[in-house]
Amino acid sequence: MHKTEYINLQPTELGIVQSSAILLAAKISNSSVSPANEDEVISHCVHMAVKIAKKVDETIHSEGEMG
Repeated sequence: MHKTEYINLQPTELGIVQSSAILLAAKISNSSVSPANEDEVISHCVHMAVKIAKKVDETIHSEGEMG
């Protein structure tokens, strides 16, 4: 029997998961993912999603944000 795993993500982490999944889906759709490089591609997608989030945070200042 498989062990059930639980993951408790913060809202910002959920946003990175969603963005990473979209990037991964694009890579899968253009046949860029294989069993041999899956972990590397997933790591790359997460890195890209974090990079995008940081760039948005640097560029956009929301109401109530300091600075």
